[in-house]
Amino acid sequence: MSNNDLIRKKRKEYGITEIKIPCTEEETALYKQMEANQQKLPENIIGVYEGTYTNYKYYRKETREYSQEEINELLKYKELDFLSDIRKHTGLFYVLAVLGLIASGLALVVGIINCAGIN
Repeated sequence: MSNNDLIRKKRKEYGITEIKIPCTEEETALYKQMEANQQKLPENIIGVYEGTYTNYKYYRKETREYSQEEINELLKYKELDFLSDIRKHTGLFYVLAVLGLIASGLALVVGIINCAGIN
């Protein structure tokens, strides 16, 4: 795989080149009718449930070339999202470390009591 192919793949994976544009009410009615008649939707149209099964929406997928400045800004926001996730999960490790220290302290105290023969 060439570098250009890898770049295109990663841009698609992170949603940098493909955008979803909501369809108008007229288009939505047309696509609902097409699906009711078991016709295939156009290649660039996707239908997704949003929230509940009654809230079905259609989107037009379009490719767009972003400027390097826009890509950098988008990637900065993604980095911030990842850092936020990491920050949320580090609290769990702190709690586990404290519980481990408490458990080892209790084991030490119980071991000392057993060695001293105190009942």
